Amino acid sequence: MKIVTTTIAVTTVVVMNLAITAGLSGSVQPFDEIAAAQKYLRGEYNDFEREANHEFRVYGLAYIAEWASLTPVDPGIVSQYLPDVHFYRTLVHTPNYEYKAVETLVAARPTFAGFEIRSYLSPVYDDVSTKFLALFESLQVPEPSKRLGLVRAITQLLAEITYEGRVGDVSGEGLLYRGQLWHGKLYWRDIVVQFSESGAVKTVAVVDARR
Repeated sequence: MKIVTTTIAVTTVVVMNLAITAGLSGSVQPFDEIAAAQKYLRGEYNDFEREANHEFRVYGLAYIAEWASLTPVDPGIVSQYLPDVHFYRTLVHTPNYEYKAVETLVAARPTFAGFEIRSYLSPVYDDVSTKFLALFESLQVPEPSKRLGLVRAITQLLAEITYEGRVGDVSGEGLLYRGQLWHGKLYWRDIVVQFSESGAVKTVAVVDARR
């Protein structure tokens, strides 16, 4: 098997060593949250090495902070149900010359131990991240009139990391709702949200709309 690698030149930067403060001792500072997210991403997507000439050689999925800032994403009404979770968009690099950087969604939530971080690679690039989607499970939305809004907001979050992504029709009633995720002119995925009888989100699934 032929191994494809790519090399990325970077400018050397100095990064401050930031402490993470969360929990009972006080409020969470944004720079602590970003530092925690970057640490997670470096550990999760670390298939690269830095060479003697300060260039990076990328073998697989690689988060390189010097080339990928964390940009806040407005979660819409999701913030009403997850007020302590902040969402960001960033890039994860690959050795694929046709897909050099993958848009990635990051969720950060403070805990007593620091931060809980989850990530979701673009639906155009990779399979579903069930761990990320589990963030929305158990959210209480007893009013059927508000369920369409939540499904639209979740679909919009994934549209943020989909090339030419946009939300299409959002429909449903009772316990099952569906949002269309478009990739340019392609109807790409269905975001299917199932609720329990009590009004809690039971499952969130991303289904290939082309099947």
